[in-house]
Amino acid sequence: MAKILMEIKSNELHFSVRKRLNSELKNLMNTNIISRNELVFSEEYIRVNEKLVNSFIKELVDDFDIDSIVIKEFEIANTVLHVTSNIKEVTSLYLLEENILTYKLCSKIIESKYIEYVSLYNIPTYLLEMLDKENIKVDSRNEMLFSSNFMKENMLYTFSSL
Repeated sequence: MAKILMEIKSNELHFSVRKRLNSELKNLMNTNIISRNELVFSEEYIRVNEKLVNSFIKELVDDFDIDSIVIKEFEIANTVLHVTSNIKEVTSLYLLEENILTYKLCSKIIESKYIEYVSLYNIPTYLLEMLDKENIKVDSRNEMLFSSNFMKENMLYTFSSL
């Protein structure tokens, strides 16, 4: 079961998989840890206490004027999006893993009612069109080597023109 590390950096809430516990944290018998610098939750704890964790994140969003979520690994993205989906102040999502967006993760982004902007590495055409229908702006860090009708009509033939 993965431990999810949550850190606050300026107006962003960063989520990543906690791979190593420092010696101080190892002595706490694998409990969920809350400190001033970082928060560590197990995925199981988040699932069992979804409303509590959601309320806690909502409070952090309000206190620190957070408007963006940054997710380092896709493996925790579904859990993070599930627990943050109804926080209206969070409008931007940054997926840092250099991987292709999956249908399941795309559906979770659409379910997150307030996400207006997504930055990611790569996205298939049909998923880009799904997000476009929901008025979600997408930035891809990978060159798109295809042309849809929309791209042709708007003369968007290169990555820089997107």
